Amino acid sequence: MNNGLLQVLVEEDGGYKKEGNNWGRSVEHSSLVVNEEAQRWFWNSENMGGTAVDYLIMVRRIDRKTAEKIVESRGKIITGSFLEQDEERFFIPQERLVDLLWELGKGNRQYWYDRKLTDRTIDRFRLGFYNDWNLIPMYRYDQFVNFQMRRDFPRKSITQWYKTENWVPCLVNSGILPLVDTVFITEGTVDAILLSQEGIPAVAQNTSAFWSSEWFPLFSKVKNIYYIADNDKAGKNASVRVANNLGLDRVKIFQFVGEDEKFDSGEYFKRGGNAKEFRQMVEEESKNLFEIGELNDYSRKSHKFSYRRVRASH
Repeated sequence: MNNGLLQVLVEEDGGYKKEGNNWGRSVEHSSLVVNEEAQRWFWNSENMGGTAVDYLIMVRRIDRKTAEKIVESRGKIITGSFLEQDEERFFIPQERLVDLLWELGKGNRQYWYDRKLTDRTIDRFRLGFYNDWNLIPMYRYDQFVNFQMRRDFPRKSITQWYKTENWVPCLVNSGILPLVDTVFITEGTVDAILLSQEGIPAVAQNTSAFWSSEWFPLFSKVKNIYYIADNDKAGKNASVRVANNLGLDRVKIFQFVGEDEKFDSGEYFKRGGNAKEFRQMVEEESKNLFEIGELNDYSRKSHKFSYRRVRASH
């Protein structure tokens, strides 16, 4: 028995309300009821029912082989067999984990919808869900290494799935770099995914606080690089790091002048902006680091600080 799995599936698809000691029903479809102990369901108005596997086949239209794999793996997650402690998360083969948590997220996509992402994009990037966290798979040279975990409630938070001792830098959507001559680098991972959805070639580091020098060769064929920075201190820091690494003459920096600190690409599209206007705006208004007085001064101060810190350590 996969204790609680049916309740989770129904909750994902339309909400779940417990009605008695041993049963409950769908909030959206009141005639869909679940026997919690037996882990059986019946949808009266549709005249169908069965096990969790049957639910996936009949309601979600998934083939039987896939449904059986989902129930086996998700049942272990629901009962805590794999995830009782952080270090035990490695027991699920990583190549299965991405698809498993993507499948788990099919009924929990509001976080992505709020950020203007479509189902097609969510499926393409295998964006997942687990235990109130929204998940972005992170890859290092095509090898999965971690999930970026994000949520808005009870407060906005971003963390990572595997609590590894050494944090692994990842460049989201880096597979496009050999194929394009122009790329837009965003400060946020979701922004890069959104721009990609809108037909704008974009990548992003998995944290604005770090830029890896090892990524330099990946941009060897890219002629035009636009860095889209937030207006806050982190954005200024990131734009300086990227420009210094990829080339002061090659990187142009775009800022949303006149907007608040946290305004970003996602906010632009939420306001009703479109891809054509966005691209034209960024290409026309971006400047090199040495053309932006505030950032140029900030860059010099950063270098002086680094120099003093290096000397002090000797």
